[in-house]
Amino acid sequence: MRIALLLIILALAAPGAGKKHFLLTLNLTQELKKLSPAQQETLRQHTDYLNKLYLNGRLATGGRVEDPHRPTSLAVLEVDDEAGSREG
Repeated sequence: MRIALLLIILALAAPGAGKKHFLLTLNLTQELKKLSPAQQETLRQHTDYLNKLYLNGRLATGGRVEDPHRPTSLAVLEVDDEAGSREG
């Protein structure tokens, strides 16, 4: 948890040429090991999508929060405005 918070602080402190930062909390409804094959495929596609956001500069940082009872990840988007945080 401390590393995730440090990454968020570093991302927010980095110069972004007027960009805004949005913190997203991503929660799974169940543990990773309990996902069906179809759910695992959806999660894989989601991971691919996040990688694309990172490569095009919209995802500043992100990662898992180590909580065995509630699978959670955090992501920091770096975009022009709130509408940019909602674009696909």
